[in-house]
Amino acid sequence: MFEWDMSFTSQMFLSGIAVTVIELAFGLIFNVALGWDIWDYSDQYLNFMGQICIAYFGLWQFLSVIAILLYDWLDYLLCIILKLKAVRPMYSIF
Repeated sequence: MFEWDMSFTSQMFLSGIAVTVIELAFGLIFNVALGWDIWDYSDQYLNFMGQICIAYFGLWQFLSVIAILLYDWLDYLLCIILKLKAVRPMYSIF
């Protein structure tokens, strides 16, 4: 999804934001509106409405490393198999 000239750390940061926003949206729907109480971060430091927590934002960033690498290489291999224009994944840290 991201351009190759975007740094890997920027991709991690944006992925962390995306997952946190999705977690907040689902938390507000399932935990608050429907009252299912699937998760509750109320006892965690710097939480928002018990639905998201800054510590987990950091965790999502590091977990996104796996997703970014997996997606890029699977996309590359699929393009090779389908004989499409394949661009080998390249990364810059900053």
